[in-house]
Amino acid sequence: MVSSNFQRICETIGPASIARTGHDLDGRFLPLFFRMEELNWWYQPTLFYLIAAVLRVAPLREGAIRIPTAAIGVLDVALMYGLAHAIFRDRRTAFVAALLLALTPAHF
Repeated sequence: MVSSNFQRICETIGPASIARTGHDLDGRFLPLFFRMEELNWWYQPTLFYLIAAVLRVAPLREGAIRIPTAAIGVLDVALMYGLAHAIFRDRRTAFVAALLLALTPAHF
């Protein structure tokens, strides 16, 4: 099992390289997928490019790297509320659905 610290470091190096040069660690310009050789995984680029966008304006720190993930989590809860409200037409049910998503351990 790969430690979460090692995984976080691997997820940081790629976006930092994209933010500085526009190339990934293998020298590819704005790649469609990111391969983490150490983890033997492929990542889709959305989170990498969001982190790279934040790193263009913020220093390379743990808080700056977590901003996109936190924003996506908040957006997920808001979208769940909107979807549940559209389906059930009840604010209480929509609130409960959003609350259940926000409190789900796998979500954060």
